[in-house]
Amino acid sequence: MSSCDPAISYEYYLNNQSDSVLIVQFRGNGFNRTGDSIRQAQPKSEILIYKTEVWGSNPHDEKSEFLHMFDTIAIMTKSSIPIKKDIYQRKYWTYDNDITLFGFIKTGTNFYHLKLVNDDI
Repeated sequence: MSSCDPAISYEYYLNNQSDSVLIVQFRGNGFNRTGDSIRQAQPKSEILIYKTEVWGSNPHDEKSEFLHMFDTIAIMTKSSIPIKKDIYQRKYWTYDNDITLFGFIKTGTNFYHLKLVNDDI
């Protein structure tokens, strides 16, 4: 991307309020495709899972397509046991954005946060 192209950023966070160490495995999608990536979330901590930027404007909640930046994503305990909560359901993620202007074009960042507690594990 050049400095004169409008862009939208996507940031995905995991707020691990459980007593377990959690592992996030993912692969970016399309233009943002990366190899397999792994992030580790310690108990009672929040981590950035993934941050990416794409050409575009008008940041907004992607609704049911909110995970479109991922080819795959999974969250499990350190002992490889999948969590109970269905992370693919948009209702479990909170959304916010930070809109800026690029001239008259709305750009900015979409933020998605997933909070997990002991009952979700």
